[in-house]
Amino acid sequence: MSETNTRTVYVLGAGFTRAFLPTAPLLVDDYGGEALRQQFESFSYPAALIEMEMRHPDHPRGSINLERLMTRLVREMPHDHRTETQHVFAEIVNELKRSFRKRISDAKSHGIQNAGELRLFAGHCIRTKSTCITFNYDDILDEALWTFYPANITSNAWTPDWGYGFPCRMSESCVRDTPAAIAEPGEMLLLKLHGSMNWRIPLGYPKPYVIEAVRHHEPWFEHYGYGHDKIKVETVEPFLETEPMIIPPVLTKAELNEQPVLRLTWQHAISALEQATCVVFLGYSLPITDIAAGFLFREGLDHLPEEAVRVIDFAVNEKDRQEKLDQLLRSYRNVSHSITEERFEFCGAADWIRDHLTTWLYDSNGNPIAFESLGLFVSRNGECVGSRCRKTEVWRGGSYFGEVIEGNRLLYRAMPPTENPGGINDPPPLPEPGTLPPSIEPITLPDGYRDIGIS
Repeated sequence: MSETNTRTVYVLGAGFTRAFLPTAPLLVDDYGGEALRQQFESFSYPAALIEMEMRHPDHPRGSINLERLMTRLVREMPHDHRTETQHVFAEIVNELKRSFRKRISDAKSHGIQNAGELRLFAGHCIRTKSTCITFNYDDILDEALWTFYPANITSNAWTPDWGYGFPCRMSESCVRDTPAAIAEPGEMLLLKLHGSMNWRIPLGYPKPYVIEAVRHHEPWFEHYGYGHDKIKVETVEPFLETEPMIIPPVLTKAELNEQPVLRLTWQHAISALEQATCVVFLGYSLPITDIAAGFLFREGLDHLPEEAVRVIDFAVNEKDRQEKLDQLLRSYRNVSHSITEERFEFCGAADWIRDHLTTWLYDSNGNPIAFESLGLFVSRNGECVGSRCRKTEVWRGGSYFGEVIEGNRLLYRAMPPTENPGGINDPPPLPEPGTLPPSIEPITLPDGYRDIGIS
């Protein structure tokens, strides 16, 4: 599917991250509740609140709804003052934050699943200049965007210096001067509405943080072409506040209005939505409790017809699909009253990317034989057969493989070209073939061409 002629906005939720980090934490998950309760058992009232959450009937026993528990602890109730243990609430919240950050870090340490699909999505967004709005804290998409076009290669690159919608210097600037990787914003933005695990603040900045205070801090960003090596993140760490700049998942997000950088990010988001011709939600449940997000999408999507909105989630079976559909319909009808069941798919983010952002090619008999992904050609068995050269030719490692005829046929020229344009040798991670499309109408072989005959 090509969306180069549309202004598409992608909205990413926890289901998107889970497609690539299967053990990434969810809103309701195991956050070490029993150990947490034991840690604070000398304070009977706070410990009772933890145990009450672990026994809540709307999730498996022992799990914690992070949003609900943190909201309870951050926003004091009038009756809390009878116990004089409110000071303990902040300590529990900090422990929950640490557990959450560790879950994300551990999930990433296990490696990226579906790396080819993640690269495909990142490259598609860059090439089509599609804005991504995300509620996720992790930086797996950030890294995929950066490594797709390192900034020393092309000004079309996405870089964390500018790609978040505001100038964000690397954390090395705490210890030495560092120029921006690209001197002006690119056209593709990654808007992180709740902050990010790699957004850090130098020690000593008072709240609310001015925009200039936010630094991006991660091991994957390299400063190319400036005559010095990257300083290890461990070296810079002592000069930064311990907590990343993230808004914890609580029901009342007053800090969204208090932090200038987040106000700016949300302004970019509403502008992108208002100008969009298509919006795709990938793994985002649109919780009814997130009032700010509800207003953002209700107002930002008001101009779009129902068919311009798609919601992609994942279900393991038909029962799971129906339960999730019922829940999602309730949530999405709060912001789009006319949305119907037809706008929901339950294949998961990775499969949707694989099936919608690649283009299949056929032989003369109309049989699908390969697909194109960002200029690379992959056979039905998942082998990279070459890259696009001179508009229509496909070459790999100096060998001619074939060429694209009539837009969607991959054929072999009987007298292949002798001038070698190159072609890829070592392909990057590639998406899996995915769902095989049905055959199409056959054609008569053009003069001078034959079928390639790959499986």
